Amino acid sequence: MTHQQKRLAVGLAGLLVIGGLALVAICQLVVEGLWFQELGYLQVFWRRLQVLVAVGIVVPSISLTFLSGNLVLAKRWSRVNRSQPSHPLPGAMGLRWLLVTSSSLALALSVLCVYYSQLAVVSWRGMTAQDDSLPTILVSATAGQLWQLVQSLSAQPWQWALVGLLSLAMVLWPYFVLSIMAILLSLGLAGIFISRWDAVALYFHPQLLHQTEPLFHQDISLYLFKLGIWEMLSFWALALTIVALLMTSLVYIVANNTLSQGKFAGFSIQQQRHLYTLGASLALAIAVSYWLSRYELLYSSRGVTYGAGYADVNVQLPVNTLMTGLAVAIALQLVWWAIRSQPQSALPQPPLRRPVTTVTTAYRQTNRQRALPRLTVRSVVIGFLVIAVSLGHWLPSITQWLIVQPNELEREQPYILRNIALTRQAFGLDRIEVRTFDPQTNLTFADLQRNTPTIRNIRLWDTRPLLETNRQLQQIRLYYKFPIANIDRYRLKLPASQGTGNVIERQQVIISARELDFNALPQAAQTWVNEHLIYTHGYGFTLSPVNTVGPGGLPDYFVKDIAGATEAESGSLSTANEGIRASIPIGYPRIYYGNLTNTYIMAPSRVQELDYPSGNTNVYNTYDGSGGVPISSLWRRWLFAIYLRDWQMVVTPNFQPNTKVLFRRNILQRVEAIAPFLRY
Repeated sequence: MTHQQKRLAVGLAGLLVIGGLALVAICQLVVEGLWFQELGYLQVFWRRLQVLVAVGIVVPSISLTFLSGNLVLAKRWSRVNRSQPSHPLPGAMGLRWLLVTSSSLALALSVLCVYYSQLAVVSWRGMTAQDDSLPTILVSATAGQLWQLVQSLSAQPWQWALVGLLSLAMVLWPYFVLSIMAILLSLGLAGIFISRWDAVALYFHPQLLHQTEPLFHQDISLYLFKLGIWEMLSFWALALTIVALLMTSLVYIVANNTLSQGKFAGFSIQQQRHLYTLGASLALAIAVSYWLSRYELLYSSRGVTYGAGYADVNVQLPVNTLMTGLAVAIALQLVWWAIRSQPQSALPQPPLRRPVTTVTTAYRQTNRQRALPRLTVRSVVIGFLVIAVSLGHWLPSITQWLIVQPNELEREQPYILRNIALTRQAFGLDRIEVRTFDPQTNLTFADLQRNTPTIRNIRLWDTRPLLETNRQLQQIRLYYKFPIANIDRYRLKLPASQGTGNVIERQQVIISARELDFNALPQAAQTWVNEHLIYTHGYGFTLSPVNTVGPGGLPDYFVKDIAGATEAESGSLSTANEGIRASIPIGYPRIYYGNLTNTYIMAPSRVQELDYPSGNTNVYNTYDGSGGVPISSLWRRWLFAIYLRDWQMVVTPNFQPNTKVLFRRNILQRVEAIAPFLRY
């Protein structure tokens, strides 16, 4: 393959990748806009879109410029003539070490590429940096996080096969493969940033709280509005510098057919300066990461309480500060080496004849050389890693084990008191007026009569036994589930036997919805039509008071069953009496949104939906609600087919002009999409 053909292939591959990702991104944005418009939160979507566009332009542009710029410099300076140097150049290697070094660099690049791709894919699916399916983002360069990275890849054997193929391709066609990788990594990093768009938005709309935390004496708004974006920028800088350093080193080592020649002559002066500069940038990025990790100690879970404890404040904090200073010193040393690097011809040449010196002078020179060993890049890197592992990882753990745990109450008491005080302040408990309550034992019947509403709402039932009873008596079909039960109050007209006759009172009750769980259907029934057109909703709920018990110790249901004898014709639920029926106008309680509604559906369609079972038969219905996004036109079919990755939407004959798509039906997912800055 000629050079021109390689450039053409790189361009076509880049255009295909960018075009495909752009198409997916456009579909994602349009569908999200339609969803927000349906809910009346279009303004929220536009604010989010502004941040996404800004991040989607800035992050990949800077990333691609940085990575491709270093590749261009590496390609240019790899052609420097180094024939017959007067002295061996730094980094010269034979065939054995050349193979080991090039393979190690390619392997490291492949692992990082797969890892960042994982993060990008998860982020693109709408998950955040708090997701537990992947290890924590590399905020600081510690050995523990690198081990987490390897463990994440070990969970999927096919990923190691991909890593091996990528490594081989990098060694054989380094510049071509690394150019493609630079494009993909730039887009992947942009995807990771886009998933944290809320951190960017919060950074540009801060709000001072005028309350400081006791460790660093910073306003609490720093942790709510600014720390998140600083962590993302630190992660971005680490990713770019380490990938650029590995890419550049690999290009320099395998360029000029060094593998076929079986030797590497060493790094030229331009290459040394380039690598020193990238190494200094990486050291500065590590320094920033360690500095930010000081503030992250407020989220530590090492001690007995959540937050900074004894080992964090007295050991981990000084260590992180020390590692920050050490990383800055290494960066300055690398910059000094880059400035002091000289061409080989400018280096002092050894004299032709050994000068005449006395025995004493020669002895002193020999001892001086032995006393001052030369500082090398290898010794700096190894020393930093040893200190990072021993001080940053082992020392705090040993302190926690040997010093804190044997006398935990005394060591952690100041931090426990601080935790309690700040928790009370956060929940406003410090503003509670404390009064002494002196209970009396002279309770009379008149007191009970005066407090009838309170007595009638003393809670006896717990939600757990109620849910177990519902699952045995009210589930009716295997595909129905009662996921949760909630406590609420309703104004009900209670019968005379339970109190005040026709007077409407507030009654505390337990309510639980009967939702449809599609995964509970038999495997043979889990077809596309059943999932998206027929089994679309649950039906009904149970309602029972918290303070009474029915026959046999069962709940005293106010509302239960499906289509009882009285309400069979209307398709409603069975109610205990006329007062309950008048107090709660049930109607047709179809549940399209809930806790188990994790599938998307299309309704109404030419296929009728299962409404509820009635004896040995089923009752069907056609959706007539107002929710959902219309999918009448063909271009909208294609749009949702790409967004949902469901191509049967394009070819199915069951859609009608008024068919709508109901997606993101899980209540928690809906709220998180509208308010992603909250944690639930």
